[in-house]
Amino acid sequence: MKTTCYIQVEPVWAYRDKNRLNGANVKRVTRKRPDSPIPGSVVVKLSLDIADAAFMPLQPEATVSIAVEHTEAVHVQSEPLELVA
Repeated sequence: MKTTCYIQVEPVWAYRDKNRLNGANVKRVTRKRPDSPIPGSVVVKLSLDIADAAFMPLQPEATVSIAVEHTEAVHVQSEPLELVA
């Protein structure tokens, strides 16, 4: 069985060194490409081909490596806030 989803992954930066990546968290999984991705996240299209037998024990598991050329960065641009006293 083949299926596709989009995962949004946010970086986890090192506590004391914001230039060092410490890991990543999956924040959202959708069936369609997100119209408004989470700012600062990376959108990854994931296509799965799962054997029917994987659904029999209901415990399928896999490890997937994703190359950078298969990701799409979400850029964030913000406007300065005007403080009102």
